[in-house]
Amino acid sequence: MAAGEVSKYAMESAYKDVERDALARTEAKDNPKAIVLGGQPGSGKSALAAEAAREFRGNGGAVVIDADRMREENPRYKQLSKEDPQNAADRTHKEAGEWATRLTMAAVEGRRNLVVDGTMRSPENIRELTNRLKENGYEVEARVMAVNPETSMTRARLRFEEQVAERGTGRFVNREQHDAAYTGMVESVRTLEREKLADTVRLYDANQRPVYENKLERGEWQKAPEAAQALQQERAREWTHAERRDYVSALYEINTLAKQREGVRDNVSYTVGTVASGESKEYQNVHEAAKAFKDAPAQEQPYVIRTERLPNGREAASQAGSTSVVERDGQREYGKWIANNDEALHRAYAEALKPEGDRTARPVIADRGELASKLDTARADLDRFEQSNTYQRAAAFDQMTKREALERHPELDGAYKQLHELKQSWTAQVSQDQRENSYFTARAELSEQLHRGQVPQGNVTVDESRRVIDAAAAHRGLMVRDPDELKRDVKGEVVAESSQHALVKMSDMIAVRYEKAALDREVQVGEKVAIQYAAGKNQVHELGKEPQHDQAREGRDMGR
Repeated sequence: MAAGEVSKYAMESAYKDVERDALARTEAKDNPKAIVLGGQPGSGKSALAAEAAREFRGNGGAVVIDADRMREENPRYKQLSKEDPQNAADRTHKEAGEWATRLTMAAVEGRRNLVVDGTMRSPENIRELTNRLKENGYEVEARVMAVNPETSMTRARLRFEEQVAERGTGRFVNREQHDAAYTGMVESVRTLEREKLADTVRLYDANQRPVYENKLERGEWQKAPEAAQALQQERAREWTHAERRDYVSALYEINTLAKQREGVRDNVSYTVGTVASGESKEYQNVHEAAKAFKDAPAQEQPYVIRTERLPNGREAASQAGSTSVVERDGQREYGKWIANNDEALHRAYAEALKPEGDRTARPVIADRGELASKLDTARADLDRFEQSNTYQRAAAFDQMTKREALERHPELDGAYKQLHELKQSWTAQVSQDQRENSYFTARAELSEQLHRGQVPQGNVTVDESRRVIDAAAAHRGLMVRDPDELKRDVKGEVVAESSQHALVKMSDMIAVRYEKAALDREVQVGEKVAIQYAAGKNQVHELGKEPQHDQAREGRDMGR
């Protein structure tokens, strides 16, 4: 048989084992339910699938339709995952789809609850599946992962590297597979709602937190169908600091495991040569070095020198492989050996000595340069983000006292007002444990909003807002003036804002506190403005583009 070919009998036998096991573990139900999952590879569907399966415990269980996991029972895939890991999934896609369809039909005929773990890349397939389920009396719920493509692609690659490190093979997801699923999902989700193919539609973020839900009640959606828009919005939103940090961590782990898989360590190299020829060659890859040492004729007395770059910048060289010579009855006998100071070289040499058919296949992706570049870019992006106002504000809320945080970021007054009102709502019947739980839950939710770039709003009064902005001015070493006191035009930079006020710095020592309600438009921190005084609404202009006005004076004059 050609590479990757398996007999039809072996394939059918493998499928029957899967079907038999799935049906044996579950029970028929009068009113079965199907939970249909959607998400590109690496999006986190596995966690959703596990949770869905748990929900059916004690209620007949559920047959889980997971083409990727079923593929791992496919003997042809097992073979190809060693021979051609990058294309193994593509080359077995047809069988995986056929197995999933057959198992779904068997489960429906047996009235089993279902968890269908798919990508939802095809609206036509989703329509066909959900219609079949509803025709057979199923309640259908759709649960979809809304995940940024870089996050899912990175997760899929990390899973592959971890699987290879653990068992020698892994499920590789190439970019074409991933993107086909990612692109098709939007229309599938739109179709689910538009054609009412599911009784419930739920969306989840990368951490399995719900971000959208809609249910049919008497044939109509509870709210306007917007699942497709919510999916796109969640995918496109800016990453939080934790997500950027996790991305860097995942890329670092991928780089480390990829080097390990391909036998490369940044600080170690090997020189393989022979005494007889006086020639040698340097290798970064331990497997290549082991093979070169094995292939060199023993009578030429091959050797291996291991060079390690130490943290202090120095290099330490040691004999890692050598040739022994023994005289017996006038004949020279040669033997090769590997020193005990390099376990990686030991393993690689032992592997090289095996017959070719018995060697463990080492998938080579040949993209370490691209991976290293991605890691560098991600680290630089994380460094830049940590200097941003979004991160600084969220970190202040998480780590500082209320006073310190408000002095630096007075726009946090809405968040703190929410916490204050929560405390005020507690009655004497609320226990200390309940108070602590509700407080920390509320604080965690506010922190999450801040890390996503959202500024929580609260019922902050004008007086409360004024006190906060004045404290922020004092922290910046600024004296505060009121515009109605000055009755003049002001030029300067917006340096802070609270719920109802903006602080405009007009000189090194003076700032003007404006009520937002008294400005004719919103202003942003960092914006340079020219504000024309008026008894009603003050007119805000971009600095340098304001109309000429006789009373307009530079801030330094007004601060005298």
